[in-house]
Amino acid sequence: MPDDKGDVTLINNNGDTIDHFHYNDDMHSTILADTEGVSLERVNPDEDKWHSANASAGYSTPGYLNSNSRPTFISEKEVVVAPEVIQPRSFSQIFYHFDHGGMVANASIVDVEGRVIKTIATNQTIGTEGSFQWDGDRDEGGAARSGYYVVWVQVF
Repeated sequence: MPDDKGDVTLINNNGDTIDHFHYNDDMHSTILADTEGVSLERVNPDEDKWHSANASAGYSTPGYLNSNSRPTFISEKEVVVAPEVIQPRSFSQIFYHFDHGGMVANASIVDVEGRVIKTIATNQTIGTEGSFQWDGDRDEGGAARSGYYVVWVQVF
């Protein structure tokens, strides 16, 4: 299979399409200098969100749980970040769960000086539950420095 772009379709014995995926190099994490040999992994089987496999897993996990796998449940809290601490070349998933839908969200990553380094969502309509993803990058490009950050979510 070509690794720059392509299509993958999973078909059952009856010829019915079970799943289809169109991929390209632009889907990889922006902080990876080289994507050669890096697999794309589905973050959650119920969603169409993909991410580059983690370096700690050798950039691929054939036959194993995806290195980017995230829990599908959301706790009783309204916003949960998993994992709370991200490693270089990894990402965090920002889950939300509210009693009702029809809301609009803004989500940003803020450094310890109070500066917004990454805008995740701007006036995005959301349902009762879902998630945003932060790849550990900055709006200007490149990886965020190691340190503490605040996930700032506004919902109205």
